[in-house]
Amino acid sequence: MLAVDSRCVIWERWQRGREDSPHEAYVSDEGWCVIRTHGHLPALIAVAPNGEDRIHALIVGRDATVRNPADLYSAATHVWRARELAWTTACCVWQIGAWHLFCRIRDESHFALRTWWGDRIVLNLDRADILLSAALADPLIASAIRDAEIASVRRFLVDEAPAAIEQLAMSEESRPDTRESRRRQWRLETAIYLIGVHGLTDEVKRLRVLESMNVPTRRRSGATYATCVFECHRLRSIAQQALRMLDEAPEGYAACEFMGEMVDGVSIPQCVPNRLALASQLRATMRAHEVLALMGSPDFYRTASRRWDPGASTFSRFADWEYDELGPNGWETLRIRWEQSNQAESSIMAIDRFPAKWHADTYRDRALVGF
Repeated sequence: MLAVDSRCVIWERWQRGREDSPHEAYVSDEGWCVIRTHGHLPALIAVAPNGEDRIHALIVGRDATVRNPADLYSAATHVWRARELAWTTACCVWQIGAWHLFCRIRDESHFALRTWWGDRIVLNLDRADILLSAALADPLIASAIRDAEIASVRRFLVDEAPAAIEQLAMSEESRPDTRESRRRQWRLETAIYLIGVHGLTDEVKRLRVLESMNVPTRRRSGATYATCVFECHRLRSIAQQALRMLDEAPEGYAACEFMGEMVDGVSIPQCVPNRLALASQLRATMRAHEVLALMGSPDFYRTASRRWDPGASTFSRFADWEYDELGPNGWETLRIRWEQSNQAESSIMAIDRFPAKWHADTYRDRALVGF
């Protein structure tokens, strides 16, 4: 830890014993530091302004068993069960799409981190304690954390978002690709999503500007045609979903752009009005380029599942295209499910229309800001 004015070392801390490697450090104006480690046993380590370890919060899966966690560290040790922790080749992943902050509640210092699925881990730094669900249900505590989260998002949108947006608007060749620029982009995506989560209706204008930006972020192969690829507009998708959470209809710019043989010579419209009314024209015999020409690109795309039949030596992939529309009774979703067998052209398996499920389900949260 360095002093801002003199750049003198206040304290230093080395990785200890069985700790995983440090990946991020969050520092408060009061001098508290919370270190996030990453590995097979990730943790949040709270270090006091004097350099003393105060809290170790081990992050484990919801069904994991941790034997004698206090034996791992000398400081107060707690276990926090992450409902959506994923075991991957890159160790345990839970932190993507998280939003962190420091705040004071009842005149005590706290650290809070909201996960992409909405759960929060909250540390009382002064008491070297972790707030359990009963404490988080306290209206005063819940309100204080929510207010601090909203204030933190607003500060970011004013202080850091313009630079992050300016970088994204650059060409891919000239855009900086540093750890700091990536961190700022991820934080921007989460902040945009939290506009919808917290119902910040005064930010609608900002969301509409972000929706109109043409910034493809990644290219993927599609399950609708063997030769199809599409570019995902991640920032646009997140801005559009935030608008929906505010009950504001997006303009309808393409959240993903299809390319390849399947769309050669096909005019794919954007900002198509009354798309659910066009659903009556859909037929199970239609091909993907015909649906795109009629409906435009889907608002949300996901590969649903895979199936392998060893006896028949066949392989199938399923893909869902979802279109959302705000009607008199709320949001509705039109879902077209495609099946592709072996490298053949896909065919429509089902066309369904139902009240939108993303209010109560986390599948879009996971795809847009989570893991």
